[in-house]
Amino acid sequence: MFITTVVERSMAMLIRERHAKKRDATGIQSLTSPVDDGGPNEPSDHRGGDPERIDLTSDVAEMMASLPAELRDFAERLKLQTVSQVAREMDVPRTTLLRWVDRLRRCFEDAGLRIYL
Repeated sequence: MFITTVVERSMAMLIRERHAKKRDATGIQSLTSPVDDGGPNEPSDHRGGDPERIDLTSDVAEMMASLPAELRDFAERLKLQTVSQVAREMDVPRTTLLRWVDRLRRCFEDAGLRIYL
């Protein structure tokens, strides 16, 4: 009786997990596949003409260049990774890196880039 119950529940759990919506692969679609939404099929080019975006990019680049090397490296890593991931990779306690995040925030605020934090 015990073995039967364990096997039945295990099978039910496997079926439930397989059909869970977040794991259902039938609705997954590649980001590169074409989408027919009735609009133009050509991608729009958002580069260029926006002077505010160009100014922001320039200001952030200047800000990053003025940072100490260790803090600059940390900021660059944060573009692609979480604080926890960077902490593991750098072998530095996460709490230390959270203080570095505060330092970065202050640097950006001092440079007048607070609205972009």
